[in-house]
Amino acid sequence: MERASIFLFVAKRKYLIHSISTLSMGGGIATPPYVWFDTDITDKKLIEELLHVLSYSKTGLPRPNDWDASNKELLQSAGLKRNKDLYTNSLLVNVLKKDDTIEFSSMVNLGRRGFMNKVPEYKITLPANSDLKVLSEALKKAFEKCE
Repeated sequence: MERASIFLFVAKRKYLIHSISTLSMGGGIATPPYVWFDTDITDKKLIEELLHVLSYSKTGLPRPNDWDASNKELLQSAGLKRNKDLYTNSLLVNVLKKDDTIEFSSMVNLGRRGFMNKVPEYKITLPANSDLKVLSEALKKAFEKCE
């Protein structure tokens, strides 16, 4: 199983992609790499980079002893100053590649309370070996469903 998040910072016209690793007791945590792209990146290149970042996902990581420190590491690694920077004028799509499928889940931005998943109505599932153009269209549709 591979997971990643892709943020679209609308006003900054930037994407941020990072992997999500699975904790041994369930749940997930943001993990490197943290990569930024301008929104003028080609659709093909964005999907290639997303697939590359997905490959960095790990499973079975221990739960952090200090969640605040883990959050601070995310912000520093992503080049952000505050949690508020993650939520301000941003959209989020979470991506899950499992078995022979890839899922794009559109998230709802709740501001300071984070993002909420509205699966299944906000989920697009495709074969993992879909053409890059098909994956790109699915990602665009997923961003359109974000709130």
